[in-house]
Amino acid sequence: MAAVVCFLFLMSGVELVQSFFSGWAPVFLLEAIESMSFLTHFQGIIRGVIDLRDVIFFGSVIGVFLYANAAVVDLMKGS
Repeated sequence: MAAVVCFLFLMSGVELVQSFFSGWAPVFLLEAIESMSFLTHFQGIIRGVIDLRDVIFFGSVIGVFLYANAAVVDLMKGS
């Protein structure tokens, strides 16, 4: 499941995926899908530019998934 989620985050910025959604999705949804892509945020880091928006994005993704992991562990402990 984690591999599928990572794959979806990775592929959401690829032009092929964007062109699939551009036929029927509104512009704000296209921008939201593209902004969730790991590739979009990683391009600046590859060039050596550390942007605060990219750091906040990766930090928030890490935080959300750590929280989700802790919630699942707590649910499994209770059963």
